[in-house]
Amino acid sequence: MNFLQSPQLAGLLARNAEAQFVLPDTAFVEMSKHEGWELTMSRALAVFAGHTSRISISLSTGEILRNELSSLVPSDSSTLLSAEFNAFAADLIEEFAHDRKENARLLVESKFDKIRQDLIAEELNAVRAKQQTHESLVKWKAALKAEVASAIRKPNADHTFFLSFVQLNAQIFCEKFLESEGVKAADAAAFIEKKPMILRYFYALTRHILLALKNGGDISAMKAEKELNNQLDLDYVLIATYFNGLHTSDKGAEAAYRDITEILATPTQLAHQHVNQGLKDLGLLV
Repeated sequence: MNFLQSPQLAGLLARNAEAQFVLPDTAFVEMSKHEGWELTMSRALAVFAGHTSRISISLSTGEILRNELSSLVPSDSSTLLSAEFNAFAADLIEEFAHDRKENARLLVESKFDKIRQDLIAEELNAVRAKQQTHESLVKWKAALKAEVASAIRKPNADHTFFLSFVQLNAQIFCEKFLESEGVKAADAAAFIEKKPMILRYFYALTRHILLALKNGGDISAMKAEKELNNQLDLDYVLIATYFNGLHTSDKGAEAAYRDITEILATPTQLAHQHVNQGLKDLGLLV
């Protein structure tokens, strides 16, 4: 949200006339969570006035995951985008640019008002988001060998080992999830090889939990809204992995994007080598 209102983005639009920008569905979810959403949206989208042909809106991560699961066809940069939502965004930007606030309100209400309460109860439920992370941390702490947990927590811990550990565990979780949904093991393995959004989602989620473990493993003192924002940031990161980069002023989101793109570029065999070497260094593997 901060980057949308920044001089950097305005400068990018002015300097790079051919550059195209993708705004994730999650951005509109965030904009709609406050009662004063009209002001939030008008400020966030103002930079695109006169440039509506240069922005696209992605489907929600949840819809992308459902599409993949039903078809076992991996997403690509074109199938992530919504032509209907693009048209909506262009119209909304025009209404705000010409100070037609009532038209903008009617336009947004047709898309968001009827589902806003559902958003607050589901995607924007901060208490539930924090509880889910807490429960995952409890499971990980019970399952991890003490030596591995200690190695991950070290301030100078090997980041390559950490990312490869995330990569291999996420792939296992993804395979198990697909099989639990009725996908045959061979089909699940073949699908995962194509690096679909489902796999990227497990990469991001596993990294998120293990990073919390690395940082102490106790989020009880964290505000629920902060944990929710951390999770929402992952949607921006996941969408960005299909394009040329992520523009954000959030350091955590930048780090997540770097890590996920590094994982995506690492062959599974090499990840195994990294993890095996790390376990040998810990004396856990001969």
